[in-house]
This record gives sequence, C-alpha cells and structure tokens, in this order.
Amino acid sequence: MTTTLAALEAMEAELQQETYRFLQSIRYAAQTYDPEEIADDEGNPSIDVRLQVLANGDYYHHSGLPCYDTDHRGFWGAGSVSPSDGEVELIQIARDMVEQVLDSASQAE
Repeated sequence: MTTTLAALEAMEAELQQETYRFLQSIRYAAQTYDPEEIADDEGNPSIDVRLQVLANGDYYHHSGLPCYDTDHRGFWGAGSVSPSDGEVELIQIARDMVEQVLDSASQAE
C-alpha cells in the first residue's frame, strides 16, 4: 500500500494526537536536562523533534540532532520543543509538523 495525500489527510487527527503525546514526553524529558546542554544557536533550551510518515502509512517520531536520522524515506515534519512550552504550544507544534507532512505529500503527487 502506498500512502497518498488522501490517506494522510484521513490520518491527520491520529497523527496530531500521537505527535502531541510524543511532544509532551519530550518536554517532560527536557525539563530534566541542563538548559545549557540543550540550548539552540540563540541560547534557548530546546530539543529538535521530527515526524516521519512512510509510504506504507507507518509513522515514527524522532528527537535530538537530525544528523543522526539515517532513514530519509517518506514525508517529514519538524519542530522544536522547549522545557517551558505549555499545552497550547505543544498542540500548535504538533499541528505544524503534521501540516508539513501533508505539504510534503502534496508536492510528491
């Protein structure tokens, strides 16, 4: 089975919900780290996060430095999570990541 844009759109709510849960776990973990160790280029503590959706509909969440991602297949969305992000911010990050996946899929068709 090959995932089409229509199939991804049908999965949108599931992807957003699962991505939101993933982001919650990353935010929680980020709160335990030394802020200096996870600081971005501007000195703000954050962790890179990514959503990968494969052609068969499987999806994976990744965190940390993207240079360690060895599987580049499928459609991707990316963002970053700060230890201080609230629920509203996490929801918006999840939506943005799923939108990026949908945009990537629409460009591939």
